[in-house]
Amino acid sequence: TQEQAARTDAASRAAYISVIRNPKGVVPGVRWYADNTREGIRDDTLREGLVAIGAVIERSGVPTTSSKPRYALTADFADLFNPALEGDALTQTIAAWQGKALNAGALARLAINRQGAGKAGDRVLVTFPNNETRLMKPGESFRRGPLIVRTVDLSGHYTPSLGYLVDGLSVPVLVTGDALFAGSMGGCDTPSLYQHALARLKDVLTSLPDSTVLLPGHGPATTLGEERSGNPFL
Repeated sequence: TQEQAARTDAASRAAYISVIRNPKGVVPGVRWYADNTREGIRDDTLREGLVAIGAVIERSGVPTTSSKPRYALTADFADLFNPALEGDALTQTIAAWQGKALNAGALARLAINRQGAGKAGDRVLVTFPNNETRLMKPGESFRRGPLIVRTVDLSGHYTPSLGYLVDGLSVPVLVTGDALFAGSMGGCDTPSLYQHALARLKDVLTSLPDSTVLLPGHGPATTLGEERSGNPFL
């Protein structure tokens, strides 16, 4: 609750723990979440998210009816919240944990976001397989079954233009359209657009592994490793 969140002293925090461990305990104020939100947090955020990447563990031997905490932060993830860590030390510790816990696709999405690919103002009308349409811009994402698809800025050959980075398979997959294909890239109308296209490709591709599968708008599928070794534009 907002009222409880404002109580940040040690005594109030200790009292809060005692209250929530009591099945009849009442936290003052209006709760932020309804009772039926717990399943989504438990299943989607904890079990399928944080447990899967090693940030959280599920404690064994805790009955489902128990008020005792079932989930706990792993020690190395909890270390990221050490108040003594600041500045470069904190940044390096976070980067080390991410490198150990996250897969290549997740690391690529982080890098794309840091590079500001999601700041482009132009949106593209995207049609989904069920004929749903949505205006999207770089940096947005959607889920289809076990796959997470993130939009990336591949403008230049055509502007605005989106690529799609797919995570959830054994290797990352990038749908490039005509921005990049086997042995070449899409043509651009002006030198400035050509430089813009090269910059967008660099932003998107730099953090991806060689195993990334590239699906162009025409021509055969290829891998990023093949293009890095044989595509003159990369």
